[in-house]
Amino acid sequence: NNIPYILLFLFNFVKMLVYEVGGGLMPNIKSAKKRVTIGAKREKANVKVEGAMKNSIKKAAKTTDIKDINDAVKKVDKSLKKGIIKKNTAARKKASLMKKANQA
Repeated sequence: NNIPYILLFLFNFVKMLVYEVGGGLMPNIKSAKKRVTIGAKREKANVKVEGAMKNSIKKAAKTTDIKDINDAVKKVDKSLKKGIIKKNTAARKKASLMKKANQA
């Protein structure tokens, strides 16, 4: 009775591994394979920069220290430059940070 459930589990596990490693179905063409690996590397770097930006914004929100606020603004600018966030999003985040800096 448990055999279909075990097979289903194994199938889903293998499917998850394929999607996790290749980001979906792996292409056959060499240049396309390279694009998949490059995309994965870039995504990893973007997640790192975005996480650093979010953490610095949270840190700046907790304190009134100008140094933390300036650091958060720098991280927002860096994320904008790398294309991780859009122009208006960056402007909105920087405006809220500056508003907090002016209140301090």
